[in-house]
Amino acid sequence: MSRYLVYMIGPRRSDRVVARAPGKVNVCFRVGEERPDGSHVIATLYQAVSLFDTVFAYPSDTFSLTMLGTHHEIPGGERNLAMRAAKLLARVSNYSGAVHLEIDKQIPRGSGMSGGSADAAAALVACNELWRLGYDRYTLKKIGLDLGADVAFALGGGTAVGTGHGDEFTQALSIGTYHWVIVPSRDRLREDEVVTALTKHRDKHRSELGQGTEHPTVDTAVLHAVRSGGTRQLAEVMQNDLQMASLKLSSDALLHLEMGEADGALAGITLATTSAVALLAEDRSAAEHLHSLYSSQDIESIMAQGPVGGARVVERALRVPQAIR
Repeated sequence: MSRYLVYMIGPRRSDRVVARAPGKVNVCFRVGEERPDGSHVIATLYQAVSLFDTVFAYPSDTFSLTMLGTHHEIPGGERNLAMRAAKLLARVSNYSGAVHLEIDKQIPRGSGMSGGSADAAAALVACNELWRLGYDRYTLKKIGLDLGADVAFALGGGTAVGTGHGDEFTQALSIGTYHWVIVPSRDRLREDEVVTALTKHRDKHRSELGQGTEHPTVDTAVLHAVRSGGTRQLAEVMQNDLQMASLKLSSDALLHLEMGEADGALAGITLATTSAVALLAEDRSAAEHLHSLYSSQDIESIMAQGPVGGARVVERALRVPQAIR
């Protein structure tokens, strides 16, 4: 007798979708001059790296969130970007149900690697699958942009240029593999204090620096470096306009950067507006050496490589089909 597959009706407690999304490093971070409204336009080159947050999505009648492990400092409720992403997707799609999310974080908070945005991207992918919405990656990116360019980037991964006020991005061509050692810092810097320090520095040294632009761009040399796949070439052009301010505000960042550059890193850079440091190594062996160096001093460090792909489903357990005769 022929065998047919039928799907069980209604959600079960075992139903779930698991998705993961990558963190990123900003290999170039340019900050425009302060605008009349006090804002700053940025230009950055993102690279997604192999450090992932994982989101577990379960059917539910209400929206709820659980952090796996000890993450009391991670915001919950409406402040959590993953929860906001799930609710946004339900609203856009007119989905009448909800979801329970569990988040396993590996991307350190305050590291400048956009862990919250990675969570949101993973939540969009997981809920799209759980709710059987059928949205393609392009549509999810458009939805993600409402939450910020970092969310849209985490959906696509790879390498991309970000511009504007953190709400615009375009994919960029990149070849090769880059090995990074990320060193988080105990110093949690506020974005406003770092940007203010930069503005004060520019005003104080205006005669030497000259008048900058309100609309910065990613330097052509940076784009050429990632297009060629040259690790040493990229090391020569890595840049963060906020690095001076971050190093002035964080003794940890200065120590970590000097240690790495003195012991084999091709170059180091502070990440975005934080005191975390990303060190570019020539190869995996050099990255392992740097990682051991920090470990020997009881300093946390994380090895990662990039670029990697964006958010994706890694496990499905949905309405498991049963065979009948």
